[in-house]
Amino acid sequence: MLPADSSQAAISKKRKTSAVIISHDGTIRQFQLTLRGRFGVIFLGSALAIGYLASTAYLVVRDDLIAGKAGRQAHLEYAYEDRISALRRQVDRITSRQMLDQNLVEMRMTQLMERQDILASRSAKIAPLLREFGVTTGSVPLPQARPDRQAMAPSPTQPLIAATELKAPLSLADRADIAFVALQHSLTDMENQQIREIGVVGDKAEAATTLLNAALDEVGVTTDAEPSYAGMGGPFEPVLDDQRDDTFGTMVERLDIALNRYVDVKKTAVSIPLANPLPDQPISSRFGVRKDPILGRRAMHSGLDFSAPRGLPILATADGVVVKAGRNGGYGRMVEIRHADGLSTRYAHMSRVTVKVGQAVQRGMTVGKVGSTGRSTGPHLHYEVRRHGDAINPLRFLKAGETVAELL
Repeated sequence: MLPADSSQAAISKKRKTSAVIISHDGTIRQFQLTLRGRFGVIFLGSALAIGYLASTAYLVVRDDLIAGKAGRQAHLEYAYEDRISALRRQVDRITSRQMLDQNLVEMRMTQLMERQDILASRSAKIAPLLREFGVTTGSVPLPQARPDRQAMAPSPTQPLIAATELKAPLSLADRADIAFVALQHSLTDMENQQIREIGVVGDKAEAATTLLNAALDEVGVTTDAEPSYAGMGGPFEPVLDDQRDDTFGTMVERLDIALNRYVDVKKTAVSIPLANPLPDQPISSRFGVRKDPILGRRAMHSGLDFSAPRGLPILATADGVVVKAGRNGGYGRMVEIRHADGLSTRYAHMSRVTVKVGQAVQRGMTVGKVGSTGRSTGPHLHYEVRRHGDAINPLRFLKAGETVAELL
């Protein structure tokens, strides 16, 4: 066994405590810390240090998380804004293209409407000529419906482009081209038909002019009109694609020349006594020497006698001016009309005169009625044609007139 003093010293050593002395402003304070107390202080300090470190780490991690989240959010916002900007640019491009297409549609529409107006005007001008020359028109009608701007343009209740569908299957110009193609074909067909019809009218006008000239030549009347076909020539020079003449304009120019000639010759022809004063009535006595019906002796007959019933209308055989109207010796009631080229006609033995001196008459106009006045054996018409007062055979004029009767 240990001595008592040694045992007591050991216990006293184990229970040895530590002292903490704090001096402040002359005041001294002393704290006794046991071993357990020291452990408690160490544990508390460690806990505080760990808590501090943990809170610091938490704050740092939280800031990093917040910053990361904010960065991702900003990236998403930037990406969204970039996408919005790209979509807006795409919408602007498509809208601009549609506006450009709309302008193109308007331009094409205006051109088609102008072309249709021109064709309608041409059709109205050539229609009388076609009827006059008996040209049968084709079956291509002039389009009545015009391009509809409302049908071509987008509906005002719908945007030019939907937000969810930026790619349209067809542009406005493409849709306009599809809508206009039928009208373009119709207008082209109409123009080609008009060119063909004008060509036919031109040919017929030239042929009619030639026929009228031949009839006038037959009765000794000349015109100042140029021949329908004149000599032509010159070296051959092919026309390039960009130098081609307007076909319609060329045809119209040719037609205009042909019609001017035809009108001039026709104007002359209607002033020459080519018509029959009593159509469908038989000739009872011809021009020349014959046996006088009253005296029975040979005598000169200066005209043609037409057998006809009393009161039948007598027609002027050409345009002219009445120079005599009334009784005139053996002619009985007579009308004399002065015509062009020194020609005049006489209508005798009338029962009634329906014109007066100085009156202008037109071809086919009634100048009197068939009768038997003057030196006559019965109702008939004595018809004469004279040039500068000399009697000529009216039969030449009647035969020449028969060949051009449909033209006059």
